Amino acid sequence: TGLSEIDYILVDKKSVPEMEHDHFSEKPLYLEKTRLCMSVPKTTRAIEVSDTPALRKGSICFASFQVPNKMTDSTLQLWANTLRALPEASMRLQHAAFEFDQAQQDIIERFSIHGIPAHRLQFVAGMSYSDYLAAHAEVDIILDTHPFPGGTTTAEAIWMGVPTISLIGSSLLSRQGESMLSCVGLDAWIANDEEHFVQIATKYATDIQTLNQIRRNLRQAALASPLFDASQFTRNFEQVVNDAWRQHLSK
Repeated sequence: TGLSEIDYILVDKKSVPEMEHDHFSEKPLYLEKTRLCMSVPKTTRAIEVSDTPALRKGSICFASFQVPNKMTDSTLQLWANTLRALPEASMRLQHAAFEFDQAQQDIIERFSIHGIPAHRLQFVAGMSYSDYLAAHAEVDIILDTHPFPGGTTTAEAIWMGVPTISLIGSSLLSRQGESMLSCVGLDAWIANDEEHFVQIATKYATDIQTLNQIRRNLRQAALASPLFDASQFTRNFEQVVNDAWRQHLSK
């Protein structure tokens, strides 16, 4: 923040490597596993994980449930590179903003710059929370935004069995995807660069059985992970804050 009134910042080892302490005006306080935690989604009906839809459709549907403001030019170029590598694949873009034709047209025009025609894009407007979670049954793989990655949407996709490909960044926020995916054992879905991002997409898009196995196991992995362990996160948070307070009193 650069503010002298702020003493600490809560981080984890993925989001802030120790050699980057000097980048902060605050003192980093390291939470044991993750600085993020997600409660199990509460819905009006039980929503189970389904088989990946490519098994019945024969082609991959990528998706993003992010706000369009996160869809930077570099993000759309990365997504377009991915779609070009897989000519049969499509992309579902779902957000309340896509209720408006202008929001859709803006994305269509920006994709067209990179050679992706409108017929490969599907726009879906907002819906109830339960329906939003259920909509994950229609998509195979989430493509993350960059440098402003998903947070809650990434965790919700994990809960619904849909893995996200996320590009490593150079800041606390832009490493958020890396931090979350590593918590649930999806390290192979973390891309080191743009080329690696496309390689990951191609690998799993052409191995549907492996993709489906990951999908079927992901909710259980989530439940066993620090990302969904609110009790452990709370204990860790309390310990870190208490330690900081004792250090403050000892000065």
